Amino acid sequence: MDDFADTQPTGLHELAIGSRKRARAASDRKWVPTAATGFTALLIVLAAVTLYEYPDSMNRAKTALTSPDCFWCGEKLAPRVKAADELPAINTSQPTQEEQLSLAQEARGRGDYGTAVEKYRGLANAGNALAQNNLGVMYSTGEGVEQNYQEAVRWYRMAASQGLADSQFNLATKYDQGLGVDQNLPEAFKWYLLAAGQGNAYAQGNVGAMYAEGQGVAQDYAEALKWYRLAVTQGNATAQHGLGGMYFSGLGVARDSIRAYMWFSLAAASGGPNSARVRDKVAKLLTPQQVGQAQQMAHDCQQRKFQGC
Repeated sequence: MDDFADTQPTGLHELAIGSRKRARAASDRKWVPTAATGFTALLIVLAAVTLYEYPDSMNRAKTALTSPDCFWCGEKLAPRVKAADELPAINTSQPTQEEQLSLAQEARGRGDYGTAVEKYRGLANAGNALAQNNLGVMYSTGEGVEQNYQEAVRWYRMAASQGLADSQFNLATKYDQGLGVDQNLPEAFKWYLLAAGQGNAYAQGNVGAMYAEGQGVAQDYAEALKWYRLAVTQGNATAQHGLGGMYFSGLGVARDSIRAYMWFSLAAASGGPNSARVRDKVAKLLTPQQVGQAQQMAHDCQQRKFQGC
């Protein structure tokens, strides 16, 4: 199964900070009615107009011009200040993590994997669990980077540790298949169970299968049925196929080939890779009337959205 998937240049930033400090220091002093005072105000105005993107400096300059201590600030300066007031506002806000994540997803969607990896990595390094998961997917599939299951596992583990269900499922599949880590079915079951507890249907189906087969956990048909039934309500093919097998073999339930056919048929409709073939084998054991009954049951189950089937 496939894995689920601000800055100004340092110098300019320092200049902006320095300008604000100097403007603040000038305004905090008591103004004295001297020519030097007026000249200082003029310099502050010109600097603020030129660097209008620093609103703090502009506010200090306007304060200086309107000060009663500025004895020679004449009308000729008014048009310059007004023009500065009318300059368009500068948006200095940085994109949110959600916006950056959306940009990364858009880049991946159009096949610009290099940009997607770059954006995902920046967010992942900042601790964003969704980006960590998606970066893991790209390492797992080899999109924009050299395929590297160990790196995929590393990023999945970070996101899974933050409680992201998709990453818990993805990490479980790596332990299940032995990709990027040594195969470890109990560890796979642990991560599947965590994801299943959050409602991940794929994980619920796999938890049911591991209980049914006794892989990574003690065999328990009652638990298998519980997790299968949770997953089938979300249309999960693994769980539908698994229920078909349990009804066909009478594992934890009374043997019922008609109901087994129903579940195999539903699993085939949901994309189960082997479900149609198994359904057709079961059909050979049934009469045409029983096949028709099973098909009607499958239709009714779909209409009820798999509730109470």
